[in-house]
Amino acid sequence: MLDVGEPDLQLVTVRLYVNNGANEALGPRSTAHGARVQLSLPTASGPALRARGRISAADAVPSPVEDTVDFVAPSAFRLKYVPGSARLFTAASFARKGSPLSPRVLEEGTLISNTGTPGEFEAGFDKDAVVQIGLRVMPAEAAFPSEATWIALVTLLGLGLLGAIATAGQRRATARKPTFPLAVGAAAIIV
Repeated sequence: MLDVGEPDLQLVTVRLYVNNGANEALGPRSTAHGARVQLSLPTASGPALRARGRISAADAVPSPVEDTVDFVAPSAFRLKYVPGSARLFTAASFARKGSPLSPRVLEEGTLISNTGTPGEFEAGFDKDAVVQIGLRVMPAEAAFPSEATWIALVTLLGLGLLGAIATAGQRRATARKPTFPLAVGAAAIIV
């Protein structure tokens, strides 16, 4: 298992490898149109979470192609997108640290390109790309019962401790640091 250290400081990078495997000898007919990537993150927290990567194009078969990566830890945690971290790396953009992608990559997905025209993706292994997205590993936050819950409980039990407990308010507990195994996605995601 990989110890990620302090969960509120840990950065995990998810990468989606993109390649148009069409026969490049067909020239422009092998160019995919509407090429799009999407990463779905879990909205809950827990000791095991799954992210799902999708790559699609309007004229590609099969479409979409997807893969998952599982994150595991001995205690609950959550994953949070690092704003501005989504980038597309192609042969043309690698030297300048990639091209920024829209944060919509986490919603409906965002168009990608290796030609400069949004959504166009030419065939060939020399024209492949990598989408890189940064995620923060955050401790899960478990809320203690709210002030209203404590008031109701104390009233029901008739303990007379209403004043002392009601002032406690809402507090948060922090989960222990998670650890992750090294994982490699079969086709779309490499962590």
